[in-house]
Amino acid sequence: RKEMENELRKLAQTVEQNPEAIIITNVEGEIEYVNEASVRTTGYSREELIGQNPRILQSEKTEHEAYPAMWEALNSGRHWKGEFKNRHKDGHEYIELARIAPISMSDGTITHFVAVKEDITEKKSLARELDDHRHHLEELVEKRTAQLAEASEKAEAANRAKSAFLANMSHEIRTPMNAIVGLTHLMQRSNPTPEQADRLDKIDSSI
Repeated sequence: RKEMENELRKLAQTVEQNPEAIIITNVEGEIEYVNEASVRTTGYSREELIGQNPRILQSEKTEHEAYPAMWEALNSGRHWKGEFKNRHKDGHEYIELARIAPISMSDGTITHFVAVKEDITEKKSLARELDDHRHHLEELVEKRTAQLAEASEKAEAANRAKSAFLANMSHEIRTPMNAIVGLTHLMQRSNPTPEQADRLDKIDSSI
């Protein structure tokens, strides 16, 4: 008997000191037990919670399909896992990840339900912040990529303009130079004076 009492005491301390909120209700939905974590999470005292229905915690913002799905699973003897958006006694809202299981007798009759709930409000908030940062970084990358593409396009346009300018200038310069070269050769063949020949040779060698 003492050994059994020690085991029961150990089990009770484990449940009572568990960091996650633990609530046990009967099949009528009346709360019969809450641990210390439940008191901290909800803001209600044990006396205020015992005998109440867990709906006292509802914020009316939980997904509507959650409750039918929960009861369908529990009444079938299966576990259920989901999120509740609840309201603290002081009015602020928080999000809980709940794992609820039916407690059955040896003949399979369900007598109670036990819920183990974790406050995931902060985790959800951090996840949203990380998601916002990720979206912001994606927007910055897209903006920077567009800027680089625009700069690259402008650089290519400038290179094309420069190439066109140089080609045009080369043509503009080459045309009169051809005329100068041709006239120089013609004058060299027309018996120029020594002074003229010297000047023509200088023109020819400098082209």
